Amino acid sequence: MNSPATARRGNQVSVAGMAIAVIITLVLLIHDGSVTGVGWTVLIVGALLGSVAGLYSARTVQMTAMPQLVSMFNAVGGGAAALVAVYEYIHDESRPGGVLGTTSVFTVLDVIIGSVTFTGSLIAAGKLQGSSPGSRSSSAAGGCSTPRSR
Repeated sequence: MNSPATARRGNQVSVAGMAIAVIITLVLLIHDGSVTGVGWTVLIVGALLGSVAGLYSARTVQMTAMPQLVSMFNAVGGGAAALVAVYEYIHDESRPGGVLGTTSVFTVLDVIIGSVTFTGSLIAAGKLQGSSPGSRSSSAAGGCSTPRSR
């Protein structure tokens, strides 16, 4: 991502990878038949709302604030990963035969990594914006970081 051309190419590769992942996930869900009509409605509405919010954000945020936006998107992904892991734990433990307190290492790692990603990304966005303790403000000339005067 050292130039606009390589950044554009990187984004294209990312879009292709996500499209493949979404298509494979949909094929597996359809083949399994485990998603109800309400589930499909929630998936479609969620995807549409997320797409509208993401497109709006990407179009309205100034280029100089793009690192903060990316950090916030990253925080949402980390928070979602942690919440999915917590849900899976609760769901698995509530089944008949589920032993309360038993969980896999992967579930614990999902919660830890998702939570650290969520909080770290929020802190990074705050520091980039200059609104959290320990942040540095950017000068208008060249974007060099200089410590705030106290």
